[in-house]
Amino acid sequence: MNLVTAPVGVDGSPLTVELQDACGLPGLPQADAVRGWLAAAVQASGDSISGVVTLRLVDEDESATLNARFRDRSGATNVLSFPYAESTALLPQGEPKPFGDIVICAVLVPLEAVARGVSETAHWAHLVIHGMLHLLGYDHLQADEQLRMEELEITALATLGFADPYDLVDAS
Repeated sequence: MNLVTAPVGVDGSPLTVELQDACGLPGLPQADAVRGWLAAAVQASGDSISGVVTLRLVDEDESATLNARFRDRSGATNVLSFPYAESTALLPQGEPKPFGDIVICAVLVPLEAVARGVSETAHWAHLVIHGMLHLLGYDHLQADEQLRMEELEITALATLGFADPYDLVDAS
């Protein structure tokens, strides 16, 4: 487990990133990079958060199990997000509040990056930002929600120097 705490958001609230490697693959992102990607999502949204975001990197089996259990869909998926409930009554005094979990199927990231013609780093950043926006309450079930979420992803990725992932998809 790898922990990094740093200020994020418009008010500089602290965010702790807990990085869990449950797949053991080489070349996975480091907690500092993940924190930067999460911060870009928070800043693009204009929201402020504090607490702990856990990023769990999993294999296809765990991703498929979670996808079936929580979304009633078969097979592995690239990213899942699980926001935490508001109650912190059981937390010890002074402990940071859990904000949510993001689960990324690490096996799919390089495959999808190649298919989209982007670097693995750019795709990791996109998936982390996408997951964080879900934790912040954004969704893409309706067309207007999808456009807003994509807008925020593009903005966050641009601040990190990455290209618009939807423009790349449309161009192919």
